[in-house]
Amino acid sequence: MNFFHRAIVFAVSGGFFFAGAEALGQDELGEIEKTPEAADYEPKDTRKPPEVDRKLGSNDDAAKSKSSQIGSSIMTRKEARTFTFSIPAPRGQILDRFGHPLAQNTVAYYAAINFPYLPDATDEDILRYAGERIIHANDLLGAQWDLDGKTVVEHYRNRRWLPLTFSSPLTEEQFVDLDRQRKPGLVLHPVYLRHYPNEKMLSHVLGYVGERPPRKLGPIEPNEPLWRDGKGVEGLEEQFDQFL
Repeated sequence: MNFFHRAIVFAVSGGFFFAGAEALGQDELGEIEKTPEAADYEPKDTRKPPEVDRKLGSNDDAAKSKSSQIGSSIMTRKEARTFTFSIPAPRGQILDRFGHPLAQNTVAYYAAINFPYLPDATDEDILRYAGERIIHANDLLGAQWDLDGKTVVEHYRNRRWLPLTFSSPLTEEQFVDLDRQRKPGLVLHPVYLRHYPNEKMLSHVLGYVGERPPRKLGPIEPNEPLWRDGKGVEGLEEQFDQFL
């Protein structure tokens, strides 16, 4: 084959079929396609072999078993729920006339229990799981935190998807120690706390933010706040509570 024919064969194999057809005509192109050299330049099929595709729909017992396991793990998890929560905005600051904060928020952490799903759990199983984590935190931090057994059981039965706090706000040192040696199911739950940079100065004018509402134990309600917000007591905190 001369150089001209080789060039056309390359054009055919490289995807310029129609350009070669117009230049030579259909008869001449047909002769080129029959040459052995043209066969050498035929593009290879890079698709998966048919037998690979057939495996996806095969009757192989192992494949069917694995597929059923995946399906059952998604479709039959009885503890799965869908909830809608609201996220409370941080309480507003109180500033002086120069823009310096007199009352603001800081992030604090509580030790909390994050329950997994315990199949067919009895009250004793629930209390044992919680107790092990409370004891671990107490031993590690030298604290004496505790929870009422009824609170623990009712929280698991109705609200186990939310962390159950059991400590006072952690100091920075306690946070670091507990974070380093956390037991599975023991978490650090963040909340906003009110902070007064000038401590007692103007405290009789500012007032303070009181304790948070009582802990909820019943079923989770639609659009329930993710955490309980404090309420202003006395002074400006009380007077402007609805705006803060």
